[in-house]
Amino acid sequence: MAFGSRWPALPQILSLLSLLSFRLHYKRDYHAPRRAPRASIIAIELTVEQTANIERSYAALKGMHYLDQHEILNVVRAALSPTRREKYFTLIYHRAILNVETILYLTEGKHFQAVAGLTRTIFELAVDIRLIDRIDNAIEKMALFRDIEKLKAARHIVDFKQAHPDAKVHTNSHEKFVAAHGKHIDAAKALMWPGKEPRLTHWCREKMPQRAKLVGGPLYEIHELQYSQLSWYIHSGITGVEGLGPAGFASLVGVAFNIALESYMQILEAIIDEFKIAKADPLIRSRMQYARMMPFTPSEQELSDLREGLGL
Repeated sequence: MAFGSRWPALPQILSLLSLLSFRLHYKRDYHAPRRAPRASIIAIELTVEQTANIERSYAALKGMHYLDQHEILNVVRAALSPTRREKYFTLIYHRAILNVETILYLTEGKHFQAVAGLTRTIFELAVDIRLIDRIDNAIEKMALFRDIEKLKAARHIVDFKQAHPDAKVHTNSHEKFVAAHGKHIDAAKALMWPGKEPRLTHWCREKMPQRAKLVGGPLYEIHELQYSQLSWYIHSGITGVEGLGPAGFASLVGVAFNIALESYMQILEAIIDEFKIAKADPLIRSRMQYARMMPFTPSEQELSDLREGLGL
């Protein structure tokens, strides 16, 4: 089936996206009633080239989301009686979609910290979904870790109330949860992870560097080269903002969009494999590559060559 007949609107949509104004020249006055206007604390002015590069990365992410909504999401929604494994894949996938959609709404320069934070979350979701086939009993461990986290939170709230009886917090539901499930969850944890267990922070027991290494490929490379940069905008401190000029800002936003795109694609690849989408649509991966590369292809001839090379 020809590409245009299967997905006729994509080239036109992405062409329009390439004209998208990312509004990185953010310099707006806030007017307080009866007060003189004051300038925004964020005033970011980029060169035409810097803005164009960011817009291309943004367009690639938006194009991938468009493909997902029209080629993949409906297949996942149509799954009848999904297994627990399929449900967990779907939960990770849906979280990623929500984060991508949020990023696509953040089109002003002042949003750079939120973009970085959301990108880190998408990356971590991609690592998680790729870990499932690399860790023994992954689904059972994910379910148990969920319960352990709930129990830990409930116990912490109950302990706080006992230490601070005047605190205005109701703990009845938390106390009932601990009484009903605490012993069972503790026993299941001891059985799943026998021996003296250090503080459990993830269902596979490993910290992020080890998780990324286990997954390997582009996600491992992202972790080693760029993950810490994203983390600057999650944690407190001034590391990521002091001395950040226009060139540094442009680099940050472009890197974040590219990481979000690669991570999103890794999640989509996992979903395609899990739900066997490529059996019904052998060209789905070629369309993904087209969505990724199209905004960076400047001429109609190069677009034609790209489609031909991808078999579209």
